[in-house]
Amino acid sequence: MFRHLNVLLLPIVIAVGATSPMPLAAQGRESAADRYRPGVTVLLEEQISLIRNRSIALFADPRARDERGRATASLFRDDRRLRAARVTLAGVLNPADANAFAALDTLRGPVALIVLDIVDDGWRRGPVPPFIVSALRVAAARRTPVIVLDRPNPLTGGHAEGPIPDSLAAASDALYGLPARHGMTVGELARFFNDAGAIGADLTVVPVRGWRRSWWPGENGVAENPGGADATPERLLIRGTLAPLQATNVNVAFGPARAEASIAASWLDAKRLATALADRLIVGVKFEEARGRVKVAITDRDRASSWRTVGAVLAALQRVHPDQFRFDAEQFDASVGTPGFRMAVLRGDDADAIVDRDLGKVVDFARRARGALLYR
Repeated sequence: MFRHLNVLLLPIVIAVGATSPMPLAAQGRESAADRYRPGVTVLLEEQISLIRNRSIALFADPRARDERGRATASLFRDDRRLRAARVTLAGVLNPADANAFAALDTLRGPVALIVLDIVDDGWRRGPVPPFIVSALRVAAARRTPVIVLDRPNPLTGGHAEGPIPDSLAAASDALYGLPARHGMTVGELARFFNDAGAIGADLTVVPVRGWRRSWWPGENGVAENPGGADATPERLLIRGTLAPLQATNVNVAFGPARAEASIAASWLDAKRLATALADRLIVGVKFEEARGRVKVAITDRDRASSWRTVGAVLAALQRVHPDQFRFDAEQFDASVGTPGFRMAVLRGDDADAIVDRDLGKVVDFARRARGALLYR
């Protein structure tokens, strides 16, 4: 019997085409030889005129640091260049605080600028994309300019993968058609949302220097690993890949290896499931039975397709254990963005066919997002 060969190996590549000139913010000193500097460093070294003589409200992720490991919040409180530029720090707010935007009205004095420095995990399901939409809407409603200090995407800026949410009408639910793995930087997300949603915020993105879309953290001098060992790019990749399984009745545990996880349930025939998954020959991913669990390991982070991997796992679970495997329908559909995928799995559709139905939508997203991209 021939084993099932996964022929569509790679997610959609996001790139700035030759017919689309690179925006000015990414021109100039952007090159492979340029030293890596996140947006906060570029602001202080090159573009401090953007905030000179202004009173600012800073939304700073506690994990946000410059290339030397100094926290953004500390820099804004202590850096002599800001004092020399007569910048007034009206307040430092945590983006994770549910009341952060309401706190704008309690800060001392008027706020002339809103500045964001936030750390994303590269997935639509994370807290950053909806926070950016909310921040842009607040800035537009207050008629207050907003500056985003950009940071690299920890999963690279080279690929986008489905699923795509069903509706493009409600940004709070669908984020204007943002795919599960979006392949954009924080600043690019802001530009995309501001344009796609016609939000109308007065937005400026301070770019990263010394970064290219294909680079992972740790490559080419890009030392960007906020959040400690649990937030390495490999862990972010495997966690995001298997996140939809959290809305089912199987247990997912993440192993000591950075790009490894395991699947288990009291009713699971791990050997049979691992064999079914291994037969699919999914590039960049390895499946094997280990002590009654199915171990999932990403062996090639550049070639592995997260959406194709989790699609294969869910379809195999339904095929091997149709009477035991269950979805939490509401939670799963909210996580994935569409009930269509769950219904296709329950019908027994082929995993690749299910995933391929989203390819056109991902291509359309890449087309719509092109104008928001800042880096090659």
